[in-house]
Amino acid sequence: FNETAWQRIEHQFRQLAIFARESGCTGLAIDIEYVWQQYHFNWDGYDYKGYTREDLVKTIRARMTRVAAAMYDEYPDMVLLTLPESSMSLGSHIQTAWIEEAARRDAPGGVHLCTEYTYRRPNARFMFGHAWMNTELLHLRLSKAAFNYWQRTGSISEGIWVFGEDPEDYHGAPPNLAEFRQAFAASLMVGRKYNWIYSHTFRPWFLGREREKYTAAEPLDGYIDVIKKREVITDTRYAEAAKSLRTLTLRDYASDLGLTIVPTFAGPR
Repeated sequence: FNETAWQRIEHQFRQLAIFARESGCTGLAIDIEYVWQQYHFNWDGYDYKGYTREDLVKTIRARMTRVAAAMYDEYPDMVLLTLPESSMSLGSHIQTAWIEEAARRDAPGGVHLCTEYTYRRPNARFMFGHAWMNTELLHLRLSKAAFNYWQRTGSISEGIWVFGEDPEDYHGAPPNLAEFRQAFAASLMVGRKYNWIYSHTFRPWFLGREREKYTAAEPLDGYIDVIKKREVITDTRYAEAAKSLRTLTLRDYASDLGLTIVPTFAGPR
């Protein structure tokens, strides 16, 4: 609720957009995770003196609209990649505000969700279901005009994390070669414009450098071969579901996937 502090923050986002434009970048990728504690109503920094939870949500939407406006003012054609996974509670209002502002301007680059929750859950049905869930969530959050804009210009990219230790033991074990093949196929099938691999520590290996540091049991070249071949799942149900998911179509995918999405209580947060 500090107007002066927020002017500084808006200025920083504006400078990032200028840098991206002037340096020839396609756009910006923004990961909101580093302040994830603030996406819960019970964060210690919220004292609710003089404002309510509803006021907090409205302020988040207003601040993030101005942040998006500052970036689009400087770089109207930018592609905006956003990593929304740290929290889809109050964090979801950040994504909503950005997409609404992009829609208001009919920004040609679109807004693209790059998921992290799928990192080490290499099951095609689950990854398809996760894309379905995010489409449903944005349909609930966005205005009709903004959702139509997102369907026309946006996309979902299901992220994969192949190697490296997970210090919080949250995402699970690294995928073996067979699991990676399935996960990569699913990410290719769901992503309309992009697919992405979290390349922390191992990008040099895929470029043929520092291969002596690779210690996993299965051959490194096997993983690289999966990426080169770009194989997808040819089963008709999966192919048809993926085609529909790529266009961000709203429908019931339960019969295709053998699973469904359900709302759950998240507790006092």
